Amino acid sequence: MLQRLLIAFLVLLSLAYPKPSASQEKPWDQLIQRARKEGKVVVVGSADTEIRKAVPAKFNERFGIAVEYIGISATDLLARLRAERQSGLYTIDVLLMGVISAVPYYAEKLLTPLPPLILDEIVEPSKWRDGKLLYIDPEQKYFLRFFDYLNPLFVINTTAIKREEIRSIHELTNPKWKGKISLRDPFVTAHSVPVVLYMTLGESFIKKLYVDMQPKLTGERRQQADWLARGTQPISIGILDSDLDRLKKDGFPVEMIVSLPDFPGYIVAGSGNISVYNGAPHPNAARLFVNWLLSREGLAFYAKIRGEATLRKDIDPSTLTVPELIPKPGLKYLDAGGWEFGEKRLAINERIKEILKASR
Repeated sequence: MLQRLLIAFLVLLSLAYPKPSASQEKPWDQLIQRARKEGKVVVVGSADTEIRKAVPAKFNERFGIAVEYIGISATDLLARLRAERQSGLYTIDVLLMGVISAVPYYAEKLLTPLPPLILDEIVEPSKWRDGKLLYIDPEQKYFLRFFDYLNPLFVINTTAIKREEIRSIHELTNPKWKGKISLRDPFVTAHSVPVVLYMTLGESFIKKLYVDMQPKLTGERRQQADWLARGTQPISIGILDSDLDRLKKDGFPVEMIVSLPDFPGYIVAGSGNISVYNGAPHPNAARLFVNWLLSREGLAFYAKIRGEATLRKDIDPSTLTVPELIPKPGLKYLDAGGWEFGEKRLAINERIKEILKASR
């Protein structure tokens, strides 16, 4: 008798509280189910070793979906995508890249619009610094930016140069430091700092820096770091973050110069832009990855590894990076993560190369 009453109670309970239909399920749950059926997502981004390991592991742990992570240069990736498209192949889902890489992808119409893919929970204006998601492309729908942080103007060896000796950006053209500056070779790579200086201080400043100051130019990142460590070129413009971190860990007396009284600095997004490839082979898994990365959980995880401040208001930047690299309210910075900079950077680098050729 008791058993019959229990069964009857359960039947009545199921009628009173029916299982929700697919339309009643939360959007996240529906998306996760569809993404799991696809099995994996292919993401292209920074070749940083920690990112390549940590992001796939975290996403797989969270959703049970594998991430095939490809660390590749923007130039090599663009060549690969062009070749694949000509052959009718589509192997890439999500792109994490800087603005310089973004411009040709946009021009060649390789991407799919993001707004229809992003869940309302992520779009919520109160969560974002400017009250909305920040799209940087001209049509405001293909490249979504989520990082915003200051980049060093240059780095000094404090045994050879005292910090108080550097009070102005024009100290870089002080004859006192002639032959003491190292720069990335523009014939090998287009670094952002010279472009920033060209856009803000003009061509005459660049001529003084690259010609009159007789800097050491190199395309070898470790060579530039070695010059800084030994103090032979105690002012280093363009040293990579990973090399600077290594020098600090090894105890070398190096210090970033991020801002000066007459030059507040410049902001970048690094690899803090996300887009989805047009024809992505795993569209639901790609959509899930995009929404997770833009969520507080995903972005806090990714930004902590990168050490970069985000555009989400609910992620404290002081937990992600050092105070010097957090943009200060009220200061006007040149935006080297914006579309205009991305379009001009290569052309300005070409002009710098012309200046060097003319001086030889």
